[in-house]
Amino acid sequence: MMDRALPQTSVRPLSSSWARSVTLVCTTLAACATAPKEPCDPNQRVCYPITLAADLGGRWLVAVGANFDRQFAAGSARLIDTATNRYVRGASVAVPSFAGVAALLPPEDPTAATARWRALVTARDDDSLTVLEIDPAAPALTCGPLEADGRCNAAWRLAGTDVLGSDPLGLAVGRGLAGKWFAHVAATTDGKVTVFAVTPAPAGKPVGIKRIDSIGYGSGLTGIATVPGGGRAYVSDARAPRIHAYRVEPTGLAAAPWRVVRETGIDVPGGAVRDYGRGIRMAGNGGQLYVAWRSPAAVAVVDIAPGRNGVPRHSVAAMIPIGGQPADIAVAPTGPGGRDLVYASSFGDDSIWIVDPMLRQVVGVVRLSHAPYAVVVVRVPTPAQPDGRWTLYAALFNRHEIIAVPLTNGLRDATAPLATVAAP
Repeated sequence: MMDRALPQTSVRPLSSSWARSVTLVCTTLAACATAPKEPCDPNQRVCYPITLAADLGGRWLVAVGANFDRQFAAGSARLIDTATNRYVRGASVAVPSFAGVAALLPPEDPTAATARWRALVTARDDDSLTVLEIDPAAPALTCGPLEADGRCNAAWRLAGTDVLGSDPLGLAVGRGLAGKWFAHVAATTDGKVTVFAVTPAPAGKPVGIKRIDSIGYGSGLTGIATVPGGGRAYVSDARAPRIHAYRVEPTGLAAAPWRVVRETGIDVPGGAVRDYGRGIRMAGNGGQLYVAWRSPAAVAVVDIAPGRNGVPRHSVAAMIPIGGQPADIAVAPTGPGGRDLVYASSFGDDSIWIVDPMLRQVVGVVRLSHAPYAVVVVRVPTPAQPDGRWTLYAALFNRHEIIAVPLTNGLRDATAPLATVAAP
């Protein structure tokens, strides 16, 4: 698959939907305070990288760009080879502008010769969900036969405010009850969470995505985390000091086999500034939530483990202070004895804060050249370490850069330099 240059658009008035999106991104990212210091060539890298997603093997990373300033006709998704820290030549597709977030769906049998990872990407510009296919053998990133404008095939997209809600920002993909796969989409403007049943598909075909139910909250929804193998999910909210909770459960009805049921939410201490939850991730054992909390700036540790009565405790265990404007959260078993460490990006002070939730304290800070937003931690296989070396990747939104940070014992390896993901 050949790279396609994204045509520059002429200057024109902002549409109402785009004006809405610009306002929201300024609020969500604080990205409007400073302009990027250099132009971006979308044929060489991802412009305004807004989200990162990694396969479980640690070899491939999907980076999605937001086309924030409308310089080009579309956003872009590109594949990164973590073994070389380079974008893969030709592994690039155009996606709708102003992407929200990406989540990966693993193949049913990762060892099969035709195994394909899928990446689901929301877009706030047209209220859509796009399915991308990762072929690790090629390697390639595809989304069906491209349309005339170079965008993904219509069969690989699900779109419409009536389907996904207005301004879909949050996304989580995971197994629920009975081993079924579900995609959860949070729409920030109308405060609606919609759940879809996901059906695997053979290579070269889009996965099946069928809406099953939705539930409404107030506007401001930002992120979703799901309990592995369970029916429960949690939603962060930028405009209310609360973590919303719901569950997906079977109905026993053939015509509508699943439904979404509201549960009691979790109140979180809030500061004077009405700006609260952002990135949200589940602990490896499914017993805690970690939330990037903005007012006050902290990592919120939320206990969701079942109590003696079998009901989740739903209480705030700790608020661990970190740098200003927390944005995204990554969790990895990189701590002593393989316990979780939490990596929180701080958009306001150009850093990644490393938190040990068991000790309830910050154990390290990674200083970067500019404001990071999306973060992910993966175990990258190397010839010297076949089991992989833990590496933190951070997206510098306004700089159009993705930085690789080698880790040792969960902290930045001061003996190894930071690397910027390079052009193909």
